[in-house]
Amino acid sequence: MIHKTKIGVCVDEGIAYLLEEKNDEKVITIIDADEEIASNRDDEFEDTVVMSPYMRRKQSFYHRIFESIKNFDTISLFGTPSAKRELLLRIRANNLNEVEIVNNPLEEKITENHKIEFINRYFSSCSRDTEAANS
Repeated sequence: MIHKTKIGVCVDEGIAYLLEEKNDEKVITIIDADEEIASNRDDEFEDTVVMSPYMRRKQSFYHRIFESIKNFDTISLFGTPSAKRELLLRIRANNLNEVEIVNNPLEEKITENHKIEFINRYFSSCSRDTEAANS
């Protein structure tokens, strides 16, 4: 398994922004809970427990986020406590102990301004890390 270094995750109950620097470019991937995925099958999750459409949508949303971040060494996580809890449960359940969770504030409500501030801080810290590595 190839590990990447660092990713920023800004998440709430309906949308996640995945922040990376690839080849000196700032890349933001958006995962929307309402977005239909072509590969989303009914058997994606075990049917031992009957799930409501809402729960299937929620499980699919967090599953897609986890699949996107599981190969990173450092995850900078920002979001509502319930959204962070969902991701942390998946990280621990998959024994990803080498993943370091940083920047984990406890705000109950995340505004658009909070998200923009986190994204700007994340990318400015990436730039400083890159400059330090090149020195």
